[in-house]
Amino acid sequence: MTLDAATEQRARAALLDCQRRVLERTASGAPLPEILETLVKLIEEQIGDMRCAVLLADSAQQKLRFASAPNIPEDYKAGIEPFLLIAPNMGSCGTAAFRREPMYTRDTADDVLWENCGGIAVRNGLRAVWSTPILSDDNSVLGTFAMYYGEPRIPSAEHIQLIDMATQMARVAIEAKARGRGAAAERGSASACYRHNPHDGLEPPA
Repeated sequence: MTLDAATEQRARAALLDCQRRVLERTASGAPLPEILETLVKLIEEQIGDMRCAVLLADSAQQKLRFASAPNIPEDYKAGIEPFLLIAPNMGSCGTAAFRREPMYTRDTADDVLWENCGGIAVRNGLRAVWSTPILSDDNSVLGTFAMYYGEPRIPSAEHIQLIDMATQMARVAIEAKARGRGAAAERGSASACYRHNPHDGLEPPA
């Protein structure tokens, strides 16, 4: 086995282990923020000097919020909050969610998508920002997965592979939690109906 082949095999094994651990957390019923933080940290472990975040869309599909971003500066998260609208030219994440396609910003200092908020990223040492929408089966926006670098650059094939895996795992976790909430709401509604109408559908009491 050549060195390149051995390296590729190790990388593939690491990705499979990452997928397994995230799926296990999802299947075990762990809270969504915990699952997403596990995902973010595992992806960050794969490539040095890279930070990640998962942002979730609100129910109105109008705005994003940080759900897991353990290594993103708080000053950046607070400063960028007004620019997390799902709309054109709202940095990489808001635009990716709006267009429903990846937005790879090489340098936040001069990219048109960051015209109104690039200074926030630059002062926090975030020059490259690559954001990919997390989409449901019906093409609704669930959120975005973002990678951040301290120097201008574009994603490599390795980065794209990681991004694809991360968005898939995030979608599985988000949709699993949504289904769980829906089932719980249905059970609660059925229970409430029975409490208020205990004889509906039954023989009348003697």
